[in-house]
Amino acid sequence: MRPRFSSSVPPWSGLALRSMPITTSSSGLAMALLRARLCCHGVNDHEAIRRLIALYGQLLDSKRFAEWGELFTPDATFQFWGRAIRGREEIVREIGGMQPPAPGKHMVLAPVIDLDDAEHARAWTDLSAFATTKRGIEIATIGRYHDRLVKRDGRWRIAARALVMGGEEPPPGFDPSPSH
Repeated sequence: MRPRFSSSVPPWSGLALRSMPITTSSSGLAMALLRARLCCHGVNDHEAIRRLIALYGQLLDSKRFAEWGELFTPDATFQFWGRAIRGREEIVREIGGMQPPAPGKHMVLAPVIDLDDAEHARAWTDLSAFATTKRGIEIATIGRYHDRLVKRDGRWRIAARALVMGGEEPPPGFDPSPSH
C-alpha cells in the first residue's frame, strides 16, 4: 500500500504524519504506527534546534551569560570578523563582554536545518542585530550564522558557529547554505 498524508495537517507543512490505512489486524496497526514514526524521524530534533537558535539571542540580549554559555559544547568554536574563539568559557567571556550596556536585540529568521545523522546537524540562520543609540534603535549588523550542532545527553548544542556578515564568504570548514 502507498503511504498517504494525514488529512489534518497539510503535507507541505513539514509536520504531516504519513500513515497507512489502519486495518483490523493488530499487525496492520503496528505496521501503520511504525511507518508513521519512521517518516517523522527528526521532527523533534528540528524543533529542538529551532529552540536552541532562538534561545541564543534571547539569553544573550537578556545578559544571562551563564545560561547562554550552556548552549555551546565545552570545546565549541566561534568565528567572526576573522577571529576564532575556542572553548565555552572563552566564548562567554569574549562575546558576553562585547554586549553593550544599552538594550540590544538579536533577531533571527527561520533556520535551514540539515540533520546529518542522529547526533550531528548543520544550520544556517539569517540574523539582524539591533542596537539602542542616541538616535534611537538602529541596525547594528546583518549576517548569517553557519552552525555545526551536536546532540549530547539528549540536548542539541552549538559545536561550531561562524558569523558571516552580509556579503562575506563562509570561512574554511563551513558550507554555504544549501540550494534546496
